[in-house]
Amino acid sequence: MKAILYGIVVFGLAGLLVWISWDILFSAPTTQEAVIKELLFIEARNVATYTPYQGRKVGDHAIVVAKDDQYIAVVQDKDGNDFQVHCTKEHYAQLKVGDKLKYKKYEGQTFHIRYFAHYEDL
Repeated sequence: MKAILYGIVVFGLAGLLVWISWDILFSAPTTQEAVIKELLFIEARNVATYTPYQGRKVGDHAIVVAKDDQYIAVVQDKDGNDFQVHCTKEHYAQLKVGDKLKYKKYEGQTFHIRYFAHYEDL
């Protein structure tokens, strides 16, 4: 009886993991436009710390330091919400504060996990 209960729990958790992954990966993105408020360049480096944000905080925007260079544009939409949009190096070089930036908003339809990325068609 115990093995059946464990089996049900394991299959239930596996099903939940598949459902969340499907929601994040296959929900259609929406294209949006916002004004660039700030441009951030984070150099690649290793950080060993015990703080939740790895010791790096810029303004009200927490940045997690990665092993690769990060090119981030902080944008503000027409509703006044701030977002971090991750850009490629080539796209970042063309940007200026105050410009309008098109970006894609990826948001799961069920769990509403979201992230933002630059818009490829320039």
